[in-house]
Amino acid sequence: MKKPPLILIVKFMRVLMLASVLFVTAMLASASSRGQLLEKERVTASFRNESLESCMRRLRLLSGVEFAYNPAELKQFTVSVQSFHRQPLGQILSALLASTPLSFREMNNSIVIFSREEGPVQEKKVTGTVRGSTGELLPSVTVRIKGKTAGTVTDKDGAFSLDYNPGDVLVFSLLGYVQKEAVPGRGPLHIVLMEENAELKEVVVVGYGEQRKRTVTGAIGTVDAKEIQRSPVVKASDALAGRVPGLIAVKNAGGPGRGSDLYIRGFSTFNSGPPLNSAAPLIVIDGIPGRNLDMLDPSEIDNVSVLKDASASSVYGARAANGVILVTTKKGNRGQPAITLNSGVVMQKPTRQYHILDSYNYALLLNEAHKNEGTFNPAAGRGYNDADLQKLRDKSDPDQLADTDWYDEILNKQALQTQHNLSVSGGSEKTRYYAGAGYAYEGGLFDLVNFRRYNMRLNLESRIGKNLVFNLNTAGMVSKARDMGAFDADYVVKFAMQSPRIYPNRFSNGLYNYIPSARGNMYLMSRGDNGTRTTSFNLFTGSLSLQYNIPFVEGLSAKGTLAYDKQHTFAKRWLTPYAAYTRDAAGNYFPANTFPAKAELRETYYQYQTVISELSLQYNRYFGKHHVSGLLLFNHTSEAADSLIAARSNFSSPALDQLNLGDPTQATNAGTAGQRGRIGYVGRLTYNFSEKYLFEFNFRYDGSNIFPPGHQYGFFPSVSAGWRISEEPFFKPALGVVPSLKLRGSYGLAGNDAVFPYQFLSTYNLSQGTGGYSFGGASPQYSPGLNETILPNPDFTWEKTRIGNIGLDAAFLDNRFTLETDYFVKHTYDILIPPTQIIASTLGISLPPQNAAEVESRGVELQLGYNDRRGALSWRVRPNATFLRNKVLKYAQATSVPAWQRVEGRSVSFGSVTGYTAQGIYQTEEEIKAGPTPLYPNVKPGDIRYADIDGDNKITAADRSLISKGAYPNILFGADMGVYWKGIELNLLWQGVADRETHFSGTIAFPFSGDGVPAQQHLDRWTPENKGASFPRLWINNQNNSQNSTFWLRNTSYLRLKNLELAYNLPQTWLRPIGLSRVRVYVSGLNLLTFSSYKLTDPEISAQGAYPLMRYYNAGATVNF
Repeated sequence: MKKPPLILIVKFMRVLMLASVLFVTAMLASASSRGQLLEKERVTASFRNESLESCMRRLRLLSGVEFAYNPAELKQFTVSVQSFHRQPLGQILSALLASTPLSFREMNNSIVIFSREEGPVQEKKVTGTVRGSTGELLPSVTVRIKGKTAGTVTDKDGAFSLDYNPGDVLVFSLLGYVQKEAVPGRGPLHIVLMEENAELKEVVVVGYGEQRKRTVTGAIGTVDAKEIQRSPVVKASDALAGRVPGLIAVKNAGGPGRGSDLYIRGFSTFNSGPPLNSAAPLIVIDGIPGRNLDMLDPSEIDNVSVLKDASASSVYGARAANGVILVTTKKGNRGQPAITLNSGVVMQKPTRQYHILDSYNYALLLNEAHKNEGTFNPAAGRGYNDADLQKLRDKSDPDQLADTDWYDEILNKQALQTQHNLSVSGGSEKTRYYAGAGYAYEGGLFDLVNFRRYNMRLNLESRIGKNLVFNLNTAGMVSKARDMGAFDADYVVKFAMQSPRIYPNRFSNGLYNYIPSARGNMYLMSRGDNGTRTTSFNLFTGSLSLQYNIPFVEGLSAKGTLAYDKQHTFAKRWLTPYAAYTRDAAGNYFPANTFPAKAELRETYYQYQTVISELSLQYNRYFGKHHVSGLLLFNHTSEAADSLIAARSNFSSPALDQLNLGDPTQATNAGTAGQRGRIGYVGRLTYNFSEKYLFEFNFRYDGSNIFPPGHQYGFFPSVSAGWRISEEPFFKPALGVVPSLKLRGSYGLAGNDAVFPYQFLSTYNLSQGTGGYSFGGASPQYSPGLNETILPNPDFTWEKTRIGNIGLDAAFLDNRFTLETDYFVKHTYDILIPPTQIIASTLGISLPPQNAAEVESRGVELQLGYNDRRGALSWRVRPNATFLRNKVLKYAQATSVPAWQRVEGRSVSFGSVTGYTAQGIYQTEEEIKAGPTPLYPNVKPGDIRYADIDGDNKITAADRSLISKGAYPNILFGADMGVYWKGIELNLLWQGVADRETHFSGTIAFPFSGDGVPAQQHLDRWTPENKGASFPRLWINNQNNSQNSTFWLRNTSYLRLKNLELAYNLPQTWLRPIGLSRVRVYVSGLNLLTFSSYKLTDPEISAQGAYPLMRYYNAGATVNF
C-alpha cells in the first residue's frame, strides 16, 4: 500500500498555517484603518520648486494612497520650499493647498482634489459603470467634471456616482487607458475605456525593481496577462511565441506536459543542447532567479518582461549572458474581494499527418529497391513475387500480407485537454491579497499517456505601521505524467510513421503479432500491457520579505528577502510481460520473446532545494527636476540535490508493483548528490533630468564555488543612457505628429555559468570485476577500486558576453502609431569546447573542455503598433520582426583541419550538421566515370553526386564541411491583432520564421532504413523514365545516398495562425440582477493554419519520430463575482 510522504505534508501544512495566520492578522489590522487615510498616513517628504501635480505624484508613491484630480489644473501651481517629517497626510495637503483655490476630501478610499469655489457637490446625480475594451469592470477610474476639479473614482465593480450641473462634461481617466469624455443623460452611463499601446504604459518590471517606461534605457520586451491567457495552453512557455521581438520559442514535440524551449537573440555558445542547455535565458519569478516558467499556471501570471541587453540584465551577472525573463505573478488590488472562475475544454488534433504508402505500393517499391541493388529474391525474403502482390491487391491473406493502418490502429483521432482556475483577490489601503487554485489535464493521442497538474498560490502584501511593508508569496504545484513502460509516446508515433503496413496487428485467430521493428507489439504496449512509467513532481516555492522605509532619510528603504524552493520527483518504471506471437508460412503460431520475461520495477527519487537570502538598500528621490535612484544588494544562493535509484526484477506477479515483492537477489541501487553556492553584490545608479536626459549604471560582482580558485569571481558592469528628444524645446513644433521620441543605448558585460561544475577537480568511477585491481597470480582476485575518468582543468571559467545595443522608441499621431527598434551586437568569448578539437585524444583518459572559442551575434529587432477607434469599434495591430546572424570568430582546431572544415567564420547553433555538398543526381554511367571517384564503388545512375571540395578528384571524408547551422531560424516575425465592438472581441496572433532549414534523415529521407516504409513523396524517385525526380533511386543498403548532405536539407520556414479567439462579454444589465460583475464566453484555437513550402510533417517540429504538434479547438467562459 502506498504511503503519503508524511514529513512533507506536515512541513507544507506548517507553512500554510503560518501564511494563514499572517494573512488573517494583516487583514484585521488593515480593516481598522479604513476611512482614516488623512489622519493615519504619515509621510516624510521635501518639495522644492515643483509643480503641485508633481507633489501629488510623489505623495501617491510615498503613501500608497490613490489621488483623483485634474493634472492640468494642478500644474498651474508651484510649491516653492516645503518639508515635512512624519506628518499626517491631511496636514501636508492643507499646507500644500493653502495658497491655492483648491481643497480635498477622502472619498472611496482615495483623496479627491477639488476647487473650493465649485465644491464637490452639484445639483443632479449621474451613475454608471466603466469597463475596459474587453468588458472587464475597471476600479479606481478617475471621473471628474471637465474644466473643474469636482470628481470621484469608481469602486471595485467599476461603478460611480457623481453630482453635476446640466451641461457638464464628464472626463474618465485611468493610467494605461485612453481618456474619454461623456455628457450625462437621463439614464446611467456605461463607459468603455481603451488601453493605451503597451509601449506607453507607465511601469515596466526590471531586475530588482520597476521603472517608468518613458525612462527605461535598456532593451526590454513585455507581455501582459491578457495576451498570455488568450492562448489555451497548459505550459506558459507556449504562450510567448511571436509576442516579443528577439524571443525564440521552439516547440520540439507536442506531447502532454511538454512546453517550448526559449532563447533570446539567437545562440552565442556551442553548449546549446541538453542536459545543460547553456543558451537558455535565466528565468526569474517574483524576483527569485532559477525557477521554472512551466511550473506556473498561466492564469497566475500578471506580466512578463524579457531583458535583452546588458543594461537590463547585468544585475544578474554570471547568469545573464543569454538574457533574462522576469515573470510577475498576480497581486491583489484595493477593494472588495473579487472572485474569478475560468474554465475551458480543448479538443486537440495533429496539425499534419505523415502519409505512408499502403502495403501494395510498399511491396512494389521494395521490389524496385532490391532490383536496384541486385538483391531481389522473394524466395529468400528479399521482395514479393507476383502471387504475393495479388494477395496484397485483393487483401486475401491478412495474416501474412496485411494492410494495417497503424495510425488508426494505435492513435486516437483527437485528445482532450481541460483547464479550470479559481481565484480571489482584494485588499484595503494596508493589505492586498491574491489566492488562486488551478487544475489542468492533457490527454494523449493514445489513452495511456496523459499529464495532470494542480497549482495553488497565495500572494500577500501588507503595510505594517507606517514604514514597514511585508510580502509573502507562496505556491505549490503537483503534477503527474503517465507514459509507456518500455518506451515513450515519441516511440509510438515513430513506429506509426515508419512501420510497414504489411504487418498485421492481430492475427485472425485473435493472437497479437510480434513486429520486429517495434521489438514487440506496439498496440499492446501503447495500452499498457507492457507496463507503465509514471513521474510525480511536487514543488513548493516560497518567499517573504520585509521592507522598511527609513523615516529620517527621505526616499531610502531597506529590504530583506528569504526564499525557499523545494522540489521532489518520484519516477516509477514498471515493466510487465505480455503475449505476442509469430507465424510461419505453414500457419503455425509461436510465442515470441517479448521483454521482459518477468516483471521488473525501477524507482527513482530526486530532490532539489534552493535557499536564497538577500539584503538591499534602495534610494529613490526627486530634487526638483532631478531624479536619483540607487540600489545596493547582497545575494546568497545555496543549492543542493540528491537522487536515489533502486530496482528489482523477477517479480512473482505482474499485479504487484512494490519493490519489496521483487527478487532480492536481483536488486540494484545507486545514488548521487550535488551542491553549489553563489554570492553576488549588486549595484544600480540611475539619474534623469526632467525625464529628458537619462543615465543608468549597473554592476554585479559574482562568485561561484563551481570554478577553481582564482577564477571564482567575476565583475559584470553595464552602462546605458537615453535622450527623450521629444522633451526638447526645439522639438515642440513636431509634437502634434511625433508626441514621443527617445534614443537610447547601452553597453555591458554578462556571464554564463551554466557549465558542468567542478571541472578543476579529478573525477573517479568505481571499477568492479575485471576492471578492478588485482595482485596477479594464476587465478587473480579482483577488488573494487577507483579510476580517474577525466583530467582536471585548473583554469576553466564562465563564458562571458559583451553586449552593445542602440534603440529608438517613437510614437506618432496621438500615440496611435508606435515604433520600437533595436540594433545589437553580442561578442561571447571563453566558450567551452571539447579538447579533441585541439589535441588528439591519445592519453587513455578524457581531456577536459577548454575556454577556447568566440562567437559574435548581430541582429535587428522591430516592433510596430497601431491602435484606433471609430465609435464603438476599436482595433489594434502590433507586428514585430527579428533578424539574426552569428559568426564564429575563434574556434581552436588542429592545424591539419582544412579551411572548408574549420568552424571559424561559419554560422552555428545547436544541431549543426557536417556532411557533403550535393550536386544533384547522377544521370548516366558516363557522368560517373567523367567525374571524381565516387564515395563508394557501387554508385549507379540515380545516386547522389557529391562535390570534390579538396580537388583531389575523389570523394572522401575530407570533402565534408559544415552544411547546416541547425534548424533554428535567422528571421522571426509575429503580429498581434484585435478588434472590439460592443462586447464582441476578435483576437489573432500570427507567428512565423524564415531563413530556416532542416536536415532530414531516417525514413523521411531513407525510406527502407530500419525496416521502414516509404511515403507519398518517395513515389517521385529517380528511374530511367523519371530522371527529373526529387528523390534518388530507391535502395536498401546504399551507403552513398545515406550520407549527411545538402541533398536532404529542406526549407522549413513557415507562417502560422498561432492563436485565434472570438469572445463575447455579456451585457451588464443581464448580470447585475444575478450578482455577477462580468461573464465572458469564448471560443479559440491554436495552430489553426500553417503556410509552408514543406508539406511532409509540421515544419515547426520537422523532426521525424517526434510526437506531433497539436491543433487546439477550445471553448470556455470566465465569470467574475
